[in-house]
Amino acid sequence: MKKYLVTTLVVCTILTSCFWQTATVSAAESSMTVKVDNYTVQFNAKPIVQQGTTMVQIAPIFKKLGITYTWDQTKKQIIAKKMDTEIIMTLGSKTVYVKGNPTTISQAPISKNGYIMVPLRFISETTGASISKVGNTINIYSLDESIVFSTGGKKVTPKLIEEYLNKTYPNVWDGTNRFPVRYEVSKNDTDNAYDIEIVFNKIEDIELLVKEIRSNRKVVENLTNSLALTIQNLFKQDELYFYIVLKMEVSEPLDVDIPAIDYQKMSNGNYLLVLPEYAAFYDFITDTAGYYLVDSYGKLELMYVTDTKWTIE
Repeated sequence: MKKYLVTTLVVCTILTSCFWQTATVSAAESSMTVKVDNYTVQFNAKPIVQQGTTMVQIAPIFKKLGITYTWDQTKKQIIAKKMDTEIIMTLGSKTVYVKGNPTTISQAPISKNGYIMVPLRFISETTGASISKVGNTINIYSLDESIVFSTGGKKVTPKLIEEYLNKTYPNVWDGTNRFPVRYEVSKNDTDNAYDIEIVFNKIEDIELLVKEIRSNRKVVENLTNSLALTIQNLFKQDELYFYIVLKMEVSEPLDVDIPAIDYQKMSNGNYLLVLPEYAAFYDFITDTAGYYLVDSYGKLELMYVTDTKWTIE
């Protein structure tokens, strides 16, 4: 099958003092180091301990955990999303909403010198990460520790990324619906780049996805952005190519005139139907991303390109 350019852009909104009212913070700065999957998090504002709760600058932690977010200036709210999990936090309030359900946290989000600080443990545990403390170092793992230490952030293979995705993200969320998928990863011809197929097995799921994208072209971005940011942060790739593909077993080729369909003969005598639908490309060097649909002849049609910066201050 031809490789079709797939992408996703992770939209990271920079939270700076222009968004926030400065609040008076009375807490002791901490000398603690925070690591996510063995990578040290660089903060503009040092972690603090307030009434026994470790508070950290939100932007770098969200970036490392592959979380995208927006800021509601009117409500003074952070709306954070990762896959099908949505977290809503309000400046100065201990009430936080996770997937629409209210919960109370130990300390409310605060502003320190224009940077927003939130309870570290709540954020890590809400996103499914594990957390531990050794001396002055806090370790957060967004995946199994065995995978983190087996790579050391250096040796990365398609199999490693594939195993991580299939174990961690068996479903993708497009903003409206959740779809069961699997992943197939291969090395791209470009240095330090990978091709990642997001494989749908049910034709009804693809039909629903296509319908949604026709009414909202940003669905492809919504479906892939958290994946792209998470993989880049964890495995440090320069470029990621995503392919949204339908693959299903059929007894014989279908009687339809769609040149883009590829049939692969299987050992049991049936055929594997392969139909690429959409693509997205993330370039972490130039801070750009492009989103495409694949026409019936297998050609890419550009939907839009973004040049939003990946780096969160």
